[in-house]
Amino acid sequence: MLVNATRHAFYIRVAFIVCFKLGFIIGSFSQINPGATCGGATSLTVNSTCTNNSFTVSSTTGDPASSCAAGLKKDGYYTFTATSSTTYIDWSYSKSMAVAIFDACSGTELACNTTGTFSFATTATSSYLVHVIHDAGGGSGSGNICIYESPTPSGHNLGDGDHNSCVDSIFDPGGPTGDYASSTDITETYCSDAGSCISVDFRAFHIESWDDLFIYDGTSTADPLIGNYAGTGLPNGGTVESSSGCLTFRFVSDGSVEYAGWSAALSCSPCPTCSDGIQNGLENGVDCGGPCTPCPGSTCATANTISTIPYTATSQSTSGFGDNYSSTDACGSSYMNGDDYVMTYTPPFDTCVDITLSNVSSSWAGLFLLDGCPDAGGTNCVAEAEGGTAPEISRISLISGTTYYIIVSTSPSPQTVDFDIAITGCLPVVGHTIGSGDLNTCLDTVYDSGGKHLDYTNNEDRTETYCS
Repeated sequence: MLVNATRHAFYIRVAFIVCFKLGFIIGSFSQINPGATCGGATSLTVNSTCTNNSFTVSSTTGDPASSCAAGLKKDGYYTFTATSSTTYIDWSYSKSMAVAIFDACSGTELACNTTGTFSFATTATSSYLVHVIHDAGGGSGSGNICIYESPTPSGHNLGDGDHNSCVDSIFDPGGPTGDYASSTDITETYCSDAGSCISVDFRAFHIESWDDLFIYDGTSTADPLIGNYAGTGLPNGGTVESSSGCLTFRFVSDGSVEYAGWSAALSCSPCPTCSDGIQNGLENGVDCGGPCTPCPGSTCATANTISTIPYTATSQSTSGFGDNYSSTDACGSSYMNGDDYVMTYTPPFDTCVDITLSNVSSSWAGLFLLDGCPDAGGTNCVAEAEGGTAPEISRISLISGTTYYIIVSTSPSPQTVDFDIAITGCLPVVGHTIGSGDLNTCLDTVYDSGGKHLDYTNNEDRTETYCS
């Protein structure tokens, strides 16, 4: 322990070397980047427990690397003031790293770490510096770092048995510092110990693409599946919430290639209801979908009714509204094989409309206009537009009193699409059907004898002239 009464400057040098347990995907933390020079170090607070800050290092100071760093590509500095005789550091990263402690700029190295968690002796009220180094590959380096005065709880590893807690860390079967094993198949349930609903906040996640973590909303694998996860993306964006108090994990690994697994924290909050005015739990919208009543737009029966035009809606999505209609229904399009968002419009008089999608998140979106529900007998596919960046149905005549169904969907991949929609009026095109007589015009639409919506008939022989 340092006992010198003078204020000391410590440096933590972070160098990207080998990805260990805690260093894969960075969660949503405060972004506090290190300073570009020793004299311009950014201040960090020592908390009672780990409070993560994300960072990026993208420039070079030219200072030397630490003993456990292979070299120096990018680096920066933090400073902090110790609050106890022992200080703890947790860090994670997007590339391989190391962390070293120094007593001053270009001073004596006091510690060096490459595994993500370590502690070192400090003197309360003394001031220290943190040197962050990216030493491998090109580009900038990024990660999280927290400095605190109390050790992280030992936590609970998958395979230790069912666990009831609202405050704990949980890990894959390999624990906080080891990789999980091959040929694993473990099921375990986490429940609140306070009569509320449990949540899991993932800090880091890395499992092989052939391995899977299944998470269920309840006490067993018979309950609804929230999702199955592999790779390096944080499950469900980072947070998985229960709607009934418990979450069940099932982890399956194949016979080869093991990675660091995951690190996560348990917390609890009041269970969601279908009347709390917010979207939570398994709801697809605010107090609708999932365990609640269907959200408007899920099916023809719950379609979102458009009362007047022009009509616009932004930041819409088919996600969570269900795949209720398909290419076997009216329109016969594979672009209706994803999740569907359904709207209806009943014109009070004969009119003409333009329907346009914009800001679509996929070029596989489909836009459909029908005079009935797609799976209802006798429904006609009035118009459709598929693919591209802005599917559009233009100059379509609508009949007074007829309820039209407007559906946005996608092909099976990507299954869902985000979009904006605009429905506006247009000048109606009356059109001319062959057999109605010769026509002199420069602006009109001509049809076969069946007109716009019907087929032509058998054994026809018609002659007609169109002139300017």
